[in-house]
Amino acid sequence: TEYVDYYYRRTASFLIFMTTFSFSFVRVIESDIKNLKYALIITSVALSLAALYKFIALGGNSLGYLAKGEVGSQRYGFVYLIALWIVIFDWKKGYLKNTLILILLIGLVLTFSRSSIVSLVLSFLLFFYSSTIRNLKKPSLKSFTNFLKYTLIIILSIIILFLLFPSIFQFFDNRLLTLLTNRTINLDQNSSEGYRIFMLKMVFDFLSQNPLFGSGFLGVWIMFLDQSGSTHNQYLDVLFRTGLIGFLCYIIILYKLLIKLVREDKGLYWGIVGTLIYGMVHETFKLSYGTFILSTAIAYYLQKKNN
Repeated sequence: TEYVDYYYRRTASFLIFMTTFSFSFVRVIESDIKNLKYALIITSVALSLAALYKFIALGGNSLGYLAKGEVGSQRYGFVYLIALWIVIFDWKKGYLKNTLILILLIGLVLTFSRSSIVSLVLSFLLFFYSSTIRNLKKPSLKSFTNFLKYTLIIILSIIILFLLFPSIFQFFDNRLLTLLTNRTINLDQNSSEGYRIFMLKMVFDFLSQNPLFGSGFLGVWIMFLDQSGSTHNQYLDVLFRTGLIGFLCYIIILYKLLIKLVREDKGLYWGIVGTLIYGMVHETFKLSYGTFILSTAIAYYLQKKNN
C-alpha cells in the first residue's frame, strides 16, 4: 500500500509482464515455429557478422580491452545461443551448417560477455552429459557418431577463433578464468559481481517484508531515490515483482514448457536451457525479443494437442 501512488506504473508493468502469455489466445501453428527459427538464425547471423565487421574495422586484435565497449553487447548472447542449438539440431548436414555454427560462435565471443561463454559451456556440458547417459542406457552408433561430430566441430571452431582473435581469448582469460581459479569475488558495488551481490541483498531485504506478492509488478527502481536500477537476473526480477506465489507459478510454467520441448523439439529445448542459465546473471525473457520467443513457444506447445 505504500506504493499506491505508482498505480499507473504498476498497471503498465503488469500489462507488460503479462504479454508473455498473450499468444496463448492466438493460434500458433507449426509454420510459425519454423518461421521463428529462421528469424532467430538470420538475425543472429546478421548481428554476428555486423559485430565481426565492426571489430575488424576498428582495429581487430589491436583494440584490446576497448573492444568490449566498442563491439561487445551482453543483451543478445542468449539469442545467439538459441540460434546455435537450432542450427545444430534442425539444419541439414553440410558445409553451410558448419559455417553457421562458426559464425554464431564468433557472435557469442564478440559479445565480450562472460555470461555468454558460461551459458554456452554449461549448456554443452549438460548436453554431453545427457547424451552420454542416453547412449549408456540405449547404445546407438548414430547418436554416438553425432555426439563425437558436434564435439569435434565445437573444438575446431574454438581453435580457429583462438588463432583469429587471440585478444578476445586473453580478455576472457583475465575476466573469467582468472576469477574462477582465484575463487575471489569483488564486493565493490561498482564492479559487476559486487553490484549483483548488492542487488541480491536489497531484493531479499525487501521480500522479507513483502514475501507473498513482492512489489506487485513494480521494478527494483522503487527501492532507490533516483528510481533506477536492474537486478541483472531474470529470476530475481520475477521474484521481486511477483513474490513467492508468482515466482512459483513462473517456474512451474517454465518446467512444463521444458517437459514438452525435450520430447518435441531438441533445438529449442537446449536453446531454452542455455537461456535459463544465462538468466542467472542477466535479464532474458524480460526483454522484448526474449518475451516474444518465450510467448511463441508457450502458445505453440499449449495448443499442440489441438493443432
